[in-house]
Amino acid sequence: MEYRVYRRWQDLPEAVEADVMRLLEEAFPEEERREAAEMRRLLGSSSLELLTVQEGGRAQGFLMLWNLQDMVFLENFAVAPPLRGKGMGAEILEYVWEHWGKPMLLEVEPPEGELQRRRIGFYERNGFYLNRYPYRMPCLRGNGPSLPLLLMSRPTPLTDGQARQAARRLYREVYAGKPAPELP
Repeated sequence: MEYRVYRRWQDLPEAVEADVMRLLEEAFPEEERREAAEMRRLLGSSSLELLTVQEGGRAQGFLMLWNLQDMVFLENFAVAPPLRGKGMGAEILEYVWEHWGKPMLLEVEPPEGELQRRRIGFYERNGFYLNRYPYRMPCLRGNGPSLPLLLMSRPTPLTDGQARQAARRLYREVYAGKPAPELP
């Protein structure tokens, strides 16, 4: 498997772009993923980067991440279904930790169901901490309601004050142009 980082959408081979878009649509509900045109615009004009894991010129997994000044925010992360549960996700997270060398932050759904608890457990096994600070992600498409999520951080948990600061920063730098939900 080969890791490739793209900082401009036009550098993606067509097959890799198709794989990333298919994995993104399979793994995330519409309100949690950006429209293709917005992703194309952001990749190359912001700190958004696309990490892919490829084999034979095809993407087997990807991670959209924001390479911010003092942290990496993981926006969308997916692995091809036949490779799930085989360690690839953990390898990708470790690759980011080793190559970007910054604290990492991501959003997860609250642990209300089995799938959400398993996802949180996966991140916890990979060095992340679940922060209980109430957080809302702006809807990424249209004018839908914000989504109640939680922040996970690596290498340490966040205090409520740090989580509030991180949320403000995400609204300003990652979700610029989206209506920012009220913070507690």
